[in-house]
Amino acid sequence: IKDTRPMTGPFVTYRFHPLFAVQGSITYGRLRGEDSESENRARRGRNLSFKNNIFEVAAKFEYYPQVLSLSDVGYRGRYRVDYQTYFFAGVGGVIHGPRVKYNGVNYALRPLMTEGVKYSPVALVLPFGGGFFFTFRRQHRVGFEFSWSWTFTDYLDDISGTYADPSQMSSDPMAPILANQYIDQPNVPS
Repeated sequence: IKDTRPMTGPFVTYRFHPLFAVQGSITYGRLRGEDSESENRARRGRNLSFKNNIFEVAAKFEYYPQVLSLSDVGYRGRYRVDYQTYFFAGVGGVIHGPRVKYNGVNYALRPLMTEGVKYSPVALVLPFGGGFFFTFRRQHRVGFEFSWSWTFTDYLDDISGTYADPSQMSSDPMAPILANQYIDQPNVPS
């Protein structure tokens, strides 16, 4: 959880019915992780890390349940605050490129094929979640959204399966170094 970062970006929503809307969005976020911060001894021994800037483009279908909303639909001024809750699901794509900093130098991991696999920088995602917003005096809106994107790639962190033979990696001499930074620790299972 402490490695969780916010995402940000523009979106456009078209509400075609009091209960339903569609949204198009472009978001940017950064993932990061370091095995050295893990409580798992084997992970600490593996000693890998990454950062990944992710751009997501998505189309979502939104549902606004009326039981979780307080809305002045008729604009008669009954309520000074309009409160809406919504849930959504959609489809989209991400562009990503995991990187690592090693001895002060940044390396792009995907071209190195550290697991002997050539994977795409583009992946399909299924975003879903919910949110809520307040509208004050029919002009100012503040809200929060919680989203989870199910990705169809296991390489956002450049790690998926097992250690590859260096002959399966790119010819770059850094590939085997960055693929296996194992630290020999006592009582760490291999």
